[in-house]
Amino acid sequence: MLRLARTRPDGLDALLRMEETPDVARWLGDTGRPWHEQVLADPRQTHWTAFHRDRPVGFAVVVTHPGPETEIRRLVVDPRHQGFGHGRELLREVLRRAGAASPAGRIFLDVRPENTRARALYAAEGFTDSARIDSAYGPLVVMARAGDPPAGGDTE
Repeated sequence: MLRLARTRPDGLDALLRMEETPDVARWLGDTGRPWHEQVLADPRQTHWTAFHRDRPVGFAVVVTHPGPETEIRRLVVDPRHQGFGHGRELLREVLRRAGAASPAGRIFLDVRPENTRARALYAAEGFTDSARIDSAYGPLVVMARAGDPPAGGDTE
């Protein structure tokens, strides 16, 4: 079972190592310590670290937009911990917290079209393709779903 906690600046090194692995880096746009520090300083963004047995195994960045809309800007599981259901568990917990923070809003994310593993996970959790866009990093598929009703619990 995963435990989510707000990311602290002194925990970034482990997350940066995850991002630098080829299996993760190929799917990301901007990365690096300055990117994460900017996220941590932005009150609209929430940076979560996922722990399994007190070890960081992944992280997520969530942005609250007006509307209400919530964007999952980044969802990463360390390649050494993939295949154990951590990505699904992390996504579900992020969705639960996003639904409690802004009920009935739209939740969206973007993903590279060729990232079939991530797209299958998102589709299995109720996301559908809503647009295709061209970005500085290449084409992206925007996937969205309606927000969840308030579930109560910790939104930190």
